[in-house]
Amino acid sequence: MFIETPRLRLRPWEQRDVAPFAVANADPDVRRYYFPDVLTREETAAMIADCDQHLRKHGFGFVALERKADGALIGGLGLSHAGDEIPGGPHVEIGWILARPYWRQGARSGKHLPAPCLVDARACRSHRLYLAHQRAIPRAYGKARHALGSGGGFR
Repeated sequence: MFIETPRLRLRPWEQRDVAPFAVANADPDVRRYYFPDVLTREETAAMIADCDQHLRKHGFGFVALERKADGALIGGLGLSHAGDEIPGGPHVEIGWILARPYWRQGARSGKHLPAPCLVDARACRSHRLYLAHQRAIPRAYGKARHALGSGGGFR
């Protein structure tokens, strides 16, 4: 799975992504709304392996987010099946993690993502993540609601 925009590339994880993604996952502010709150390099490598397995099994998943200009891994994003921690499933959740050096550069605003990547934030069933997403991407949320109509996205 590859998706490209003028500035960004979404692609499957590669071995070279473990080190920079481990740095992002060790930052408590980056992982503020995730559990566990920080990850080791080994836990990051295991997470990437799980994401690859999910992508192969389901055809969608949490993938690497790369800046095209220099090939820098800026984080990851995508859709995945939520675990049993969210009752009433099965659910598909949207998630993203951006390394701190890439904050406030427009990647989360949605203006650099293709329209299918902008989904109604109500698809997030976890209240804590829902509130975090509302604060993190208000412009993208508005664009998604507009693009998908007033009825929202996934039902």
